[in-house]
Amino acid sequence: MSGSDLAEKLCALAPGARLLQHSGCDWHSATFSGKRIVMEILWAASASAVQMFSSEIAEREFEIPGKLVADIAVSDVTLVQEGYRISVEALILDEDI
Repeated sequence: MSGSDLAEKLCALAPGARLLQHSGCDWHSATFSGKRIVMEILWAASASAVQMFSSEIAEREFEIPGKLVADIAVSDVTLVQEGYRISVEALILDEDI
């Protein structure tokens, strides 16, 4: 599943982060199909590291075989006792169009 692949890549960008949950639903337009993915990770990092992660994620290229990450962004960051809970939303398109 491409959502799991993307979650692994996100956690690799945030050393020590762990995936709390991820969900996805099918997405379609007139010319494209794919999935809309929502992930939550927990990261015990500094505020500046979380801010850098949040601001740079949209510029990153993610390689997932047969897929194209068309859009990705941090939608929410919440400080919790264990660190930061970071919500990430992504649109992953099928390349076989």
